[in-house]
Amino acid sequence: MTSVYIVDLPISKSIANRLLVRSALRGDMFPELPASNLPEDVLLLYKILTDNQSSINVGNCGTAMRFLTAYYAQKEGKTVQIDGNERMRKRPIGTLVEALRKMGADIDYLGEDGYPPLCICGRKLHGVSLEIPHTESTQFISALLLIKDYIDGELQLKTDMTSPYIAMTEHILSSPSVSLERDWSSAAFWYEYVALHTDATILLKKLTKSTIQGDVVVSELFKSFGVNTSEVEDGILLSKNNQTQIKDTLTIDFSDCPDLYPAVYLTALRLGVKLHCLGTERLAYKESDRLTAFDNLTKDTGYHPSFHDHRIAMALLMADFETDDLACIAKSYPDFVKQWRECRRK
Repeated sequence: MTSVYIVDLPISKSIANRLLVRSALRGDMFPELPASNLPEDVLLLYKILTDNQSSINVGNCGTAMRFLTAYYAQKEGKTVQIDGNERMRKRPIGTLVEALRKMGADIDYLGEDGYPPLCICGRKLHGVSLEIPHTESTQFISALLLIKDYIDGELQLKTDMTSPYIAMTEHILSSPSVSLERDWSSAAFWYEYVALHTDATILLKKLTKSTIQGDVVVSELFKSFGVNTSEVEDGILLSKNNQTQIKDTLTIDFSDCPDLYPAVYLTALRLGVKLHCLGTERLAYKESDRLTAFDNLTKDTGYHPSFHDHRIAMALLMADFETDDLACIAKSYPDFVKQWRECRRK
């Protein structure tokens, strides 16, 4: 009988970080965060919002940089400097800054124009009509949506950008009560593991398809790689369907699910599937340049750098590659390495 490895996933940092900023804006109590397996990005944002410091370093947390830029821009009488690590200083924020300036924000660049670090002097903002290109980060839209009820007048956002992440933000702002959920983005790496390991069966505890997370689409994408998804009483059960005929070529649009790219790419590579990727424009500005992160990688396992990117590192490990900087994984999934090692021993 095939043994089942039970996985306790972290909470969705996308949901948690939106709830933290919503609570800070409303002056509400912050959501109760789990004591274990808490993503470092969530803990970082929580500490920043509760410590009331004037000098802030967000490391390589893009969500914190974008959400806090909008948050402090509207916080009257508060002056802060926001910086990050070397990679963060290469991640563009100019479109968001210019949008906030049109709303009356006082924001200066402390380095290269268009990039962190920033100096922000909070003031009352006013509503305007803004156009945000579809090529920009969806978090620019979410950052503006989060503060729209705390400005004078109406904010009109014009964009042809659609995204589950924007829908998530709108849902959180319009719903009186939103619960923390287990993370579907993190679940992707266990889908990868099952796809690449015969007889692997994984129970993702407390995960549910009734979710506001767009990355639930991973359950559909991995059908092509022979992974069955079953909803059971305790969560989501993943099993390998060895009867699946794996196609030679797949075309996948990552516009709405960019965080799934590393797990899907490595799975396709190891299974010998030629992957045609659409909607990958924004991958260059993630924790690493994910568009080039797998350059020169072949299906033969060995060492490949993680580029200090948590999702690259997890995808490599699940595909039986060796990599470096396992500590970076705690950004979204602190217990991953321990769980991965335990699963391999079974």
